[in-house]
Amino acid sequence: MVGASGHLGANVVRALLASGFEVRAIDQVWSSTLTGLRIQRATADVTDPATLAAAFAQVDVVINLAAVVSVSGSVGGRVEAVNVDGAFNVARACGESGLPLVHCSSVHAFGLATIGALGLIDESSPRVEPGAAAYDRSKWAGEQAVRESMINGLEAVFVNPTGMLGPYDAEPSLAGRTLLSIAKGRMPLTGPGGFDFVDVRDVANGIVGVLRRGRSGESYLLGGEWSRIADLNRMAARLAGRRPPIAEIPYAVAAALAPLAEWAGRVGGSKPVFTPESLNTVKHGPRVDCSKAQAELGFRARPIEDTLVDTYSWFRRAGLLG
Repeated sequence: MVGASGHLGANVVRALLASGFEVRAIDQVWSSTLTGLRIQRATADVTDPATLAAAFAQVDVVINLAAVVSVSGSVGGRVEAVNVDGAFNVARACGESGLPLVHCSSVHAFGLATIGALGLIDESSPRVEPGAAAYDRSKWAGEQAVRESMINGLEAVFVNPTGMLGPYDAEPSLAGRTLLSIAKGRMPLTGPGGFDFVDVRDVANGIVGVLRRGRSGESYLLGGEWSRIADLNRMAARLAGRRPPIAEIPYAVAAALAPLAEWAGRVGGSKPVFTPESLNTVKHGPRVDCSKAQAELGFRARPIEDTLVDTYSWFRRAGLLG
């Protein structure tokens, strides 16, 4: 499994082990979330094709989770290098070795702005618009890169998770950092919009379902509950024992503040969370139809409140809440 040390990777490793699979975890750096697990480790870089063949030797299937997530542009070209070129390199290595591939894409590969906040996404929905954010375009281009390799006989299945929340979020993720800010009382106001959020453990179980029942060439949306950002943040504050945000910022005000917040984050040396791109995402966050994954993979998503409870419990055990 490529990208094993990430948030999703740590949960997919556990889901695979719980289902009786042997796991070779492949990454460049190693997270503490994998400590003590009965796994093989291999080091490889998806942007360096020469490292992949040895990492893929004597495995039965490859799961590619490697990705750079950004709400602030292409990160010096890193987004495209990993999400597009890296996806192609993994697919080509799999094709050359005769290995099937499970490629993790994203709901961001779909045309969120075209479908809109009142729309409903399924696997047949329009894909990302040419003028979309760099990350969104990269996820669709990554899928296309894998499909190019399928012309030469590669078997590949695609999964498209929505916004993931849950435990083993060591970095932490953009969503995880927001939850931590709420738990530390650092979010007096909440932003507008909404999005579909899913427990990362349910996505991991969905990937196990793909290994057992997924069909080559097919895409599977893995989502949970659509939530207003304000409602989700207030629920998180309640579960963290904090006062909820006192007000929701109107979209026009948020749009005016987002560039300044992005600049301040960069100057402060942190990854920005509140940016024009992240605001645009929640402005256009549509509902998601996961009936295909439910019918074919046995996919199920737990209530988001349960996810928040478990996420905060893990943050405390990991020492991220002091």
